[in-house]
Amino acid sequence: MKTLGALCGLLLSCLSLSAAVYVGIQNLNGHPCVSVSGPANTLVALERSADLRAWQRLGTNLLDGAPFTFTDERFTSAGGRFYRAVLLPPPVPTGLAATFEANLQTVNLSWSVPVGTHETHLERRASNEADFEDLGVVAAPANHWQDGDLESGLTYTYRVSAGNGGGQSGSSSAVSVAVPYLGTPVWQSAVYDGSNPNAPMVRLSWSLPAGTEAATVERSSDGGVSFKSIDSVSLPDISTEDSDIEAGKTYLYRLIAEGPIGDSEPSSPVSVAVPYPLAPTWRSAVYDGSAPEEPVVRLGWTLPAGAGAATVERSSDGGASYTPIDSVSLPATSTEDSDLKAGKTYLYRLIAEGSIGDSEPSSAEIVSVPSLSAPTILGAASTFDTNVRETRVDLSWTIPAGAGCVTVERRASNESAFEELDDMYPPDNYYQDTVTEAGKTFIYRLVASNAIGDSPAAEVSVAIPVPAPLLEAADTSTPLEVDLSWSDDLDNETQYELQRINPGGGTVSAITGPDESWHTSAPPMGYTYTYRVRVMAGGVWSPFSNEVTATPHLDQVSLVTPADGATGIGRPTTFTWAATPSAYKYRIEIYQGSTLKDSAFVTAPTRTYTSAALVSVTTYKWRVRACTQTGTGNGAWSDWFTFKTR
Repeated sequence: MKTLGALCGLLLSCLSLSAAVYVGIQNLNGHPCVSVSGPANTLVALERSADLRAWQRLGTNLLDGAPFTFTDERFTSAGGRFYRAVLLPPPVPTGLAATFEANLQTVNLSWSVPVGTHETHLERRASNEADFEDLGVVAAPANHWQDGDLESGLTYTYRVSAGNGGGQSGSSSAVSVAVPYLGTPVWQSAVYDGSNPNAPMVRLSWSLPAGTEAATVERSSDGGVSFKSIDSVSLPDISTEDSDIEAGKTYLYRLIAEGPIGDSEPSSPVSVAVPYPLAPTWRSAVYDGSAPEEPVVRLGWTLPAGAGAATVERSSDGGASYTPIDSVSLPATSTEDSDLKAGKTYLYRLIAEGSIGDSEPSSAEIVSVPSLSAPTILGAASTFDTNVRETRVDLSWTIPAGAGCVTVERRASNESAFEELDDMYPPDNYYQDTVTEAGKTFIYRLVASNAIGDSPAAEVSVAIPVPAPLLEAADTSTPLEVDLSWSDDLDNETQYELQRINPGGGTVSAITGPDESWHTSAPPMGYTYTYRVRVMAGGVWSPFSNEVTATPHLDQVSLVTPADGATGIGRPTTFTWAATPSAYKYRIEIYQGSTLKDSAFVTAPTRTYTSAALVSVTTYKWRVRACTQTGTGNGAWSDWFTFKTR
């Protein structure tokens, strides 16, 4: 309630208490006559007070654009003389109605506007809220409102109140409206389109319910466990394409209508299976061993439309498992596999690579890689070359087809491990081994190989004979001795047997250690002996060597008396000399100048001789030599001694 104006006593004047309402008072036949003027449709009450504290309402009226008057016939001076006009709020609105308009997706409100209303206040509370909130204000005499700020699935409760300059009425009775969810879209089609192999896709189309503005397209790739939005399509479009797909997968699609007040429930899903691309087809799969250094399996194929590459897989376990060995992009449609092993069978298969994924594997092609044949040994023989004194083993063989190398290995028969000697490359098909360990048997092994493996081994045994040593000429420079030496060019000799063949027949043998020399002393003098030697290596004796002869000789005699340069030697003259070992007899010669004056043989062990053939005061020279019984191997003549007789 608002006081608009007041007058004091019977003052005939008009006081303006507001911008629009005026109160006036005048005397009418001794009674106060109060007039109130103001805007139309203004509800006012006239009140009187004697003390400006307590007020008595005299009446109410609705201004209709003209002033209304009131004559206070009960006026007494004691009754008071103050008047005021009070603005009154309008009554509570009635007839509030609310309806949901599906096409417009709005709630339409209407009500009856009570008298004295200048404006209607609207309030709303959603079912997910606790309190009413201001919705808007409508100026009288309008009596309707359209609420488009809605959310599907909620219930909204509305109430209104009337207001003017005098205040606000109470709230009307509340009305509620349930806002339904949007209707779900309806599928028209959902199909896989592979007509363009380079751009396969799923094509989707639908129809939308009334009040819908757009559709959200969702997709599930896990059987409907979860969906993800892939597109939002606004009217007038009602279709889309999904190209983010993978071969061999099944997708579920569903639609959600989008409206001004929210989204619909999801539609029922549709299922679209994306097929695998076609597998490649084989053109060829063959083994090519024409280049032994790099045999290969050559593979060729044809790709289906839409495929950009092919993955080549290989199995070496009969198809139990496959491993990718190459990925070949167009325009190439072939490859080579050089990672091979001889004697193995491989299975190959192809997988086409397309824009949406890979094809199923193709059928398998089987390629067998042949094993190399073992070399055929043509010859294996040992030979001792007397010129260079070497034992050689000569090997020869046939080279198997496809072999790039033949490895020669060797082991002794009493050993288990082979030693690699050399790699021989075609066209060479022979090998010469120099052996210094005679008396052994060696096993030779030949293995052919190429880039993909080895052949079985071919083996042959070769017994290495022990060659006869080479006996050097005997050294008899030392009296009474024969020194022998030889060579055998072996590394594994253990002992020698040296034989001496006597002139009259029979032999004398001596077993020596591994030294290649022999020193023999004091054999019977006066003879020429024949010597030979043989060597043992590997527990085997060689043949006897060449034979050499040796004649040991006696030592040179040392003269004693008469001493060299002696004078006054008496006659007959006695000559003496030192003993010579093994001498059978001695030969003494006495010269005067160059004339032999006396000579004789003196049988050992006698070492003196007395000559009566010399004359006085004459100078002589003499010498002696030791002699054998046979005359072979006599010692050298002694040095000359000179003397002079008296």
